[in-house]
Formats: sequence, structure tokens, C-alpha cells
Amino acid sequence: MRHSPSHALKALLWPFCSDTRAVAAVEFALILPILLIILIGTSETVETFNVSRKVGQVASTVADLTAQAESVSAADLNDIYDAAEQIMAPYTAAPLTIVISSIEIDNDGDAEVDWSNSNKDGSAWSPGEEPPINIPEPILLPNTFLIVGHTEYTHVPILAGKLTSYFPRASEIDMADTFYLRPRLVQRVAGPS
Repeated sequence: MRHSPSHALKALLWPFCSDTRAVAAVEFALILPILLIILIGTSETVETFNVSRKVGQVASTVADLTAQAESVSAADLNDIYDAAEQIMAPYTAAPLTIVISSIEIDNDGDAEVDWSNSNKDGSAWSPGEEPPINIPEPILLPNTFLIVGHTEYTHVPILAGKLTSYFPRASEIDMADTFYLRPRLVQRVAGPS
């Protein structure tokens, strides 16, 4: 009796089809890339949220420290910038731009920069001009002053930074935060001369 070629092929493949010892390994090999993508994505997302939270903490801290003073010198502001770098740890503070400003609000509720200082050259706001940010209307009380802590940061996610050719939109994430406080001890905090 002669067997057809398909019958011979079935007889040859039957031991492989009935052997289930490696099914779990094959399934794991199929699922592993998906699990790695989820793990890396979760890690990158958590890191980005942590950096964003620290950028906000820096804005609130520099404004708070400045608002507690009667006057600040250039040395005082440098100490505040050093403290801000410690807040950013363990992340690098190199891309962090901090602007500390005193804003005067006139009789009509219009805001004008009284003085401004930054940890980066050329980033301070020009005195006598309108601030380059939108100040919320409810805090624009006539004949008052505000201390503003403004931070900007460019975060480069670890993996996306290395794979910019594949993920160009995720190569850099720009973050910013602004914090407003009234001076606590005086009406106007005197700035560096």
C-alpha cells in the first residue's frame, strides 16, 4: 500500500505538533517585545512626571525664598539658584532656566517688571516692560507688587533621546512653570543693584 506525500508529511511533522514542552517559551518570546515596550514607556513616563514636578518645585521655592526677604542681592540670588540645582537632583540642572522677578502693578492693574534676574545670561526680563507671561487677572491688584518665580526646562528622555530617528517627536519635552507670591515683610522686595 502506497502512502500519499501529504500523509508522509503529516507523519513527519506529528512529533513536533504533539510536543507541547516549548509552548510557554514560544509564547514568552512572542510577548517579550510588547512587555519591554510597556516597561520602557512606563519608565520614561514616570521620569518625565518626576522632572516636571521638580521644575514646579523650583519655581515655587525660588519665589518663596525671594518673597520672604526685604531685599535680595546678586549673591542672595546665586544662593537661591544653587538651592534650585539641589532640588533638581538627581536630574541635571544644566537645561534649567530660572527667572526671578518683581512685578509692579499700577493704579490701573497693569503689570510692569520692576527688576528681574536669571541664572542664564540674557534670560532676565527687561525692567520697565510688560512681563512676557500672562499673569492671572485675580492677582493683578492695583498698587501692589508680586514676586514671580518662572522656570523653563528641556527634558530629554533617556531612550527617546537615543532613538530620535525613530521617535523624533519625543526627543525633547519642553516644560515650564510659574509661581506668584506677594512679598511677606515689605510691600516691595528690593532687587539687586
